[in-house]
Amino acid sequence: MQVVNHWGWAWPAGCAALGLAAGAVANYCILRLPWDEAEGPFATACVGCGRAYGLVAHLPILGVAYRRCRWCRWSRPGWRPGVELGNAALWALLALTDDPWTTAAMLRMLLVTSLLVLAVIDLQHFVLPDVITLPGIVAGIAATLLPGWPVSLVDAALSASIGYFAMMALATAAESYYGEEALGQGDWKLVAMLGALLGASKLLIVLLIANVTGAAVGLLLVAKYGQDGRRKLPLGTFLGAAGILMVFA
Repeated sequence: MQVVNHWGWAWPAGCAALGLAAGAVANYCILRLPWDEAEGPFATACVGCGRAYGLVAHLPILGVAYRRCRWCRWSRPGWRPGVELGNAALWALLALTDDPWTTAAMLRMLLVTSLLVLAVIDLQHFVLPDVITLPGIVAGIAATLLPGWPVSLVDAALSASIGYFAMMALATAAESYYGEEALGQGDWKLVAMLGALLGASKLLIVLLIANVTGAAVGLLLVAKYGQDGRRKLPLGTFLGAAGILMVFA
C-alpha cells in the first residue's frame, strides 16, 4: 500500500475522527459482549446503581470526565480512552497507507477495530464472541470480490478452513496431553477469520508472532514470579495484536 498524498490531511483527519467515534462503539462492545444478555451490565448505565449515564458520558474522550458515577461513585473502566485513541490512530494510519473512499479501505478499518475489540475482551474474560468472529469469516471471503483485494477467493476459503481445523486438531492433542482444555473454540474461529481476511502467507506470520510473543510473556512471568507466574495466557489477545500488525504489512 502506498501513502496517499493527493487528499492532503483531510482524509486521514476525517478517518481519525470517525475512528474515535468507532472506538466509543468498541468500548460498548468490550463491556457488553462477554456477558449474557440477561445478566451482563449495560454500557449505557452504571454497573453499581443501574442509573443511566448522561449524553456527555458517552462521548469519546470527553466521557473520561465522568469516570465515577455521580450517584454511587462506582468507577468506570480506566482503559476506555486508550481504546478510543488507539482506534483513532489505527484508522488514521490506514488512511495514510490506503486509497481514500474505497470499500477495501473501510473494510480494513472495521477489521482492525474488530481485532482490537477481540484482543481486549480475551485479555479480560478469556472469551472471543462468535458475534464478531463468525461474521468476520464471512466478510473475509466476501471481500475477495472487491477490486484489488490482495487475497483470492480460493486463498481465503482454504486459509479459513485449514486454519480452523488445524487449531481444532492442535487443541485436541493439547487437551489429551495436558488433561484440560488448552485452546478454546473461540481461538479456532479467530484463526479462521484471520485466514479469510489475510490469506495463508500472512496467517502463518500472525501465528508465528502470536505464539512467540505469548511464549516470551509466559517466560517473563515465570522469571519474575516463579511458579506463581505460571498462568493461562489469552492467545486471542496475541492473535488480535499480530493480526492488526499484518493488516499494515
